[in-house]
Amino acid sequence: MTARDQAIKHIEAALGTGVRGDIREHLTKALRAAQGEKTFGLTKAHYDNLAVGAKINDRDRPGLMMRHGKRTGKIWYFRHKQKEHQFGTYPDMSVADARIKWNELREAVQRGDSLTVATAEAKATKSLAMTMGDLCKRYIDDYARQTKRSWDMDKTYLQKHVLPHYAALPATEFTPDHVRAILAPISKRTPREAEKVRGVLSSMFNVATRGSRKIGNLDGSTWLPPTTMNPVTPVVLPKRETKSFLPSARQLETILRALPDEGDVGEAILLQAQTCARVSEVTDLPWVELDLDAGVWTLPSERAKNGYEHRVMLSAQSVILLKARRERITGDHVFPARGGVAHITRNTAGKAIRRVCRAVGVPDGRGGFTSHALRHACLTWLAERGTSKDIRDRVSNHVDKTSSDSVYNKAQLNEPAREWTQRWCDHLDALTSDKVVSISARA
Repeated sequence: MTARDQAIKHIEAALGTGVRGDIREHLTKALRAAQGEKTFGLTKAHYDNLAVGAKINDRDRPGLMMRHGKRTGKIWYFRHKQKEHQFGTYPDMSVADARIKWNELREAVQRGDSLTVATAEAKATKSLAMTMGDLCKRYIDDYARQTKRSWDMDKTYLQKHVLPHYAALPATEFTPDHVRAILAPISKRTPREAEKVRGVLSSMFNVATRGSRKIGNLDGSTWLPPTTMNPVTPVVLPKRETKSFLPSARQLETILRALPDEGDVGEAILLQAQTCARVSEVTDLPWVELDLDAGVWTLPSERAKNGYEHRVMLSAQSVILLKARRERITGDHVFPARGGVAHITRNTAGKAIRRVCRAVGVPDGRGGFTSHALRHACLTWLAERGTSKDIRDRVSNHVDKTSSDSVYNKAQLNEPAREWTQRWCDHLDALTSDKVVSISARA
């Protein structure tokens, strides 16, 4: 008996023990090599060195493959009937474990089982089968839509930054590295948006693993196992310097004088300046919220950013502006748009502000004049004239939740708010009055 024959005999005996997994794979290859068959095999090094955008198909294990995505990292797949079923990430799931999983999936297919419940883990708990696509949908439908005024923005962020890359990834395998891959490019372009996306992701995993008082979970059930780590927690964004542009009196005067050239949009921006409101609150304003005889605009909680109803005490100038529009405007909204659109938008107002700024030489955009600068100017002017913080908060609809006043103090402060709003509007008139030059000259 030759040495080759003896090797074949020993290998066959080892295979006869019923050994499984990687050891059996190596023994099978050794047997084929001993019998003179040329063999090929993938090693850990092949997977370690897989380039971004490339994939590996294991010829020895039909259907087992890995893809290396730019954002998703290295993902294990089982391909069956032209469909790819994702079942793990590398290196969290090693090559050996992936081959074991491949064997389980192959056996499940041969038995006719559904691949969604093919593994022991998926049989043990439905939450392990929940993909990021499933989690995002449940978060929007069962939580955000029910409890958050800005739920549609949460949905937009998830659809834009998460679902295109990770919809098929098991939610329990979504890691801090995936979070970093999402946030890094956003942070370079729009740091504020990166903060919002991070907040949505963090909130989603907190609700999924702990539940929420807003929707309750008295039965103790959670969408994901309570032991699941929130992958957002270790990811910290660079500190962002908040830039809020404070226009000088001369710059504010220049902007106000140019607004009539913008027509209806210019009047919307002027009304925002007069009321210290947020731009979308003005552009979306329906007539039904206004009582012009009483000089009151009641902003409902569902339209207010902070979720609190707000009564805007309209100045004489604002009432005149609105009554004039009422005489010539038809429809449900104060600032209707063309082309069948119900009303103008904050984007329309933003574009108008940029046009005006560039025409008169005032800095615009990030770090320059925006619609929010009008609130900054109003609140700064009020503070410089000695108004208390509660009056400034009342005018701007800001709620300080850190103060006991937010719970116990229910004073409306309507009359002081009306008085100081009127003074502010008188100041704006003075800025643009040809008879008053000294105010802008001191800017």
